[in-house]
Amino acid sequence: MLQEVNLIPGEPKPPGYLELPVSALGGDKRDEEGQVALGFQIVIQNSEGQAPFNVLQASLEDAQGVAKMQMLLKRGPNQWLGLFTTKTFNAIMMLDFWNPIYSWRRGVLMQYVPQQTTLDPTTNTYDLEARFIQNVKNSSYALSGIADSPEYQFLQLLQVDLPTHQTNIANYFKAIEDYLNGKDTKPQAIIDYLTLAESRRRIYRPLPLDEFGSSMPYALNIPYGSPMMEMTSEGRIQQMPSRGQDFLLKWTSSLAGVNPQIIMATSQSNGPVSIAALPRPSLLALPCQSNLKSRTTARVLMSRGCPYGMQQSRRAKPKNGCPMMLSSSPTQLAGGTTVPNWTDDILPLVTSPYWIPADERLAKASGWVSAMHYWGGWDLSNYGDVSSRAVSIYRHLRSKSMPVTRDPGDYWPEVALETFRAWANGGFPLNSASAATPKMVIPPPVEPPPTYRVRRDIMSLSREELAIYQSRLDDILEVGQLGSKWQELGLLRE
Repeated sequence: MLQEVNLIPGEPKPPGYLELPVSALGGDKRDEEGQVALGFQIVIQNSEGQAPFNVLQASLEDAQGVAKMQMLLKRGPNQWLGLFTTKTFNAIMMLDFWNPIYSWRRGVLMQYVPQQTTLDPTTNTYDLEARFIQNVKNSSYALSGIADSPEYQFLQLLQVDLPTHQTNIANYFKAIEDYLNGKDTKPQAIIDYLTLAESRRRIYRPLPLDEFGSSMPYALNIPYGSPMMEMTSEGRIQQMPSRGQDFLLKWTSSLAGVNPQIIMATSQSNGPVSIAALPRPSLLALPCQSNLKSRTTARVLMSRGCPYGMQQSRRAKPKNGCPMMLSSSPTQLAGGTTVPNWTDDILPLVTSPYWIPADERLAKASGWVSAMHYWGGWDLSNYGDVSSRAVSIYRHLRSKSMPVTRDPGDYWPEVALETFRAWANGGFPLNSASAATPKMVIPPPVEPPPTYRVRRDIMSLSREELAIYQSRLDDILEVGQLGSKWQELGLLRE
């Protein structure tokens, strides 16, 4: 077990001190520009650690996500409409089943999934599965019949029935049991599986999700930079192929950076998918899909934040007084004005944002530009840099992950965001003399603008309001009921 330490210049290094690259733990936590290593002290040795999260495993959110993906619309008793049929879902799950945590093969397969899907009212099915399978079939790996590729293996698994899948799973666990219990293989099996566990932890450590920091054990006898390992269907471990190592290195480096991509860009995909492009978790609830019918309008879908079925007509009336919220033309602005250009419209949004108080504009804008240049190497004042990263910049701005601020007044208003989107969809004109070349680069936003509500201070409530508040709280806690939250909190207090 390691504990991060900060050495004071001139002081001796503590016993058990070592250094690891900044990318080894905690999402590339360099404190200053040019820093290449972090200092650690060994606090517990020859132990797998005492923390409860040393063994990586699927989270509850993962299981909920799968359930919602496959239960979008109820058809009847225990019958649901999902994005995939049972046959295809089983093939996806059985691809690299032996490596369920951060499987690079499943990551590669995700690159073929369309980013949007349509509900066919005649068949009452989504077209995502058919397009996904066709994308895999059209890949160079599948066409060339490369047997050890995820693409080829997935297409083969589509032909396998459920009993065969079940037999393969049983055989896998039997192989592990035999390897661990074998008189001649048990010592090596333990070493192999501990090595595999360390390899998986090292894949996980650079990610922003690594909130456990130094509570994870670190195997000092395995050099940093050692090849990643993976499990086989025979219960043995092997070095991960170069394609898998390259994929995971690129993926984890992206997630730890300022512009995280959950799906990397490839020749087979439609481009990278940013984390900021995903619907907020609160919008993925099943009620969003429970009434999804062919008659549901795009306006209703957008008001619910539904991530699927958005290919219907977007010609809805403006909402909340924002005339640009649902513009169907990629270059149309409020009042039918011309396409914005970089010099007159976009650069001023960056260097002199009109929604910031006049005496603070230059200082705040300079801070934004400097911060992005320092952390991400992006120059927000440069036409070429902004136009090449326009989609990512828009997604970050609209998701409020940029600018990094504690003042909500700094976030770009909807009108400014739509000006930026219209500029991108107009072909990124440099100035008023540049010709517009309309092309849908950034589609209309699916989610409505966020609304904020300030909770009142309980000390400001009147006697009547306090009585109403108490009665509603009693109802929620089920006061007087056995096994209720009221009783549970009472026991905790005692």
